[in-house]
Amino acid sequence: MKVFAVLAVLIAAASAQREVIVGEEGWYVPQLDGTAKGTHREVFMAKCGGPDKFDFNPVKFYLYTNSNPLDGRKLNRSIASFESSPFRKDKPTFFVIHGWAGSYDQSQNSNIIKAWLGRGEFNVIAVDWPRARYTEYCGAYMAARGVGWYLGKMINFMAKYGFAGAANIHLIGFDLGAHIAGFAGKYIGEGKITTITALDPALPGFTYSWPHARLDTNDAKYVETIVTSGGLYGILKPIGRAVFYVNGGEHQPGCIADIFGICAHERAVTYYVEAVEKNHFGTYKCSHYQTAINKNCAPTFSNVRMGNTFENPGKADGIYYVPIKSKRPFGISPSS
Repeated sequence: MKVFAVLAVLIAAASAQREVIVGEEGWYVPQLDGTAKGTHREVFMAKCGGPDKFDFNPVKFYLYTNSNPLDGRKLNRSIASFESSPFRKDKPTFFVIHGWAGSYDQSQNSNIIKAWLGRGEFNVIAVDWPRARYTEYCGAYMAARGVGWYLGKMINFMAKYGFAGAANIHLIGFDLGAHIAGFAGKYIGEGKITTITALDPALPGFTYSWPHARLDTNDAKYVETIVTSGGLYGILKPIGRAVFYVNGGEHQPGCIADIFGICAHERAVTYYVEAVEKNHFGTYKCSHYQTAINKNCAPTFSNVRMGNTFENPGKADGIYYVPIKSKRPFGISPSS
C-alpha cells in the first residue's frame, strides 16, 4: 500500500507541475531526488543567468584506447602529453561528454567507451566537467557554454599540432553534454567537426527559437539526435540533420511509473551503446516529427539505421521513427 501511496503523491505532483508548463514558457527542471520541478522560463533565467551566461570552469580529458581500455590517461593541451600517451594520430577520435550530475568514469561513459573500443582501434576521450556535479541543475546549465569553449580549444590544439583534424573527430554528448558538443562546434566553426551524436539533449533551459544557445544542426557536418524523453528531460522538436524518435520519442517500454522521464532519458545512452555494438536499429522515414511521435510513418524500413556513425553522414537526413523491443536486445532490424 505504501508503494501505491507514494505513486499517487508523485502523480499528483507531476500534474501540479504541468499547470505551469506552457510550451516553451517553462520546463521540468530535474532535482537531485529524482523528481522534476515545473519552473517558468522567466524564473529559471533570473536564477540561472540566461542562455548567454559564459561561466569558465575546470575541464579534464581522459584518453582510452585498446592499450588502456579501463584506465583513462589524463591529457592536457601540450605536445608532451599527447606524445607520451597511447594516442593514435591515424585513428578516429571520439569525445564522450556526460550530462548533469555525471562524471567521466560513470557507467554510461564506460559503456560507450567499451562499445567503441570493441569495434576497433580508436581514440576515445572522456570529458570530465566537475560543475556538472553541483547540487542544482542551474550550476551545470551555466557551465555548459564554458565547457564547450574549453573542448573547442582542445580540438583546435589537436588540429594545429597534427594529432587529429576536426574532420576526423566525433562528439558524443548526453543530456547537457549534447549542448556542450554544440558549443564546441560553434567555437571551432560551422560544419568543421565531422559528427555530433546527441543523446536526448537536455530540454530545461533551452528553447528551439535560440539555436545560438543550444545544439544546432549546423554545429557539425552531420548532427544526429536520438530522442527518448522528448518534452520532459529531452528536447522533443528536431534539432539535428537526422533525428531518431525511439518508440515515438516520449516514453520507453520497461520504464515503469517513469513520471518525470528519468528512465526514458537515460535509455538514450543504452540504445546508443547497443547501436554501436550491433548496428541493428531499423528505422522508418517520417514526413514530420509529429508523425514520428504518433508512430505513423512510412510502412517499410528505410536504409538508415540509428547510431550508424560512419555511414549515416552520407545518407541519413530528416525524421525517423525507431521501433523498439521492451527488453534487450532493444533494436529491431529489417531482418528481425
